[in-house]
Amino acid sequence: KKAAADPRLDELMNLVMLRRGTIQEENAEDIKKFLAEEYAKERRVTLARAVKDAEMSGDEALVGSALQEFHNHIGYEEKIKKEI
Repeated sequence: KKAAADPRLDELMNLVMLRRGTIQEENAEDIKKFLAEEYAKERRVTLARAVKDAEMSGDEALVGSALQEFHNHIGYEEKIKKEI
């Protein structure tokens, strides 16, 4: 069994397998890849919104924090893309 970079993906896959029964290994890998990509997209949108909201608030510390989290996520996306 191959573990995903994000343990939440493994947890989600376990739930999928419990609900659908045992799935073939090649299908599991495809599902993990799809879920990782979808998670990354949704997270990027959420973080971009957080940056925008922080900028609108005028709180520079909040802007810096939101930008740092966004940049960390971009690094996560790059890591996921390499694994796929």
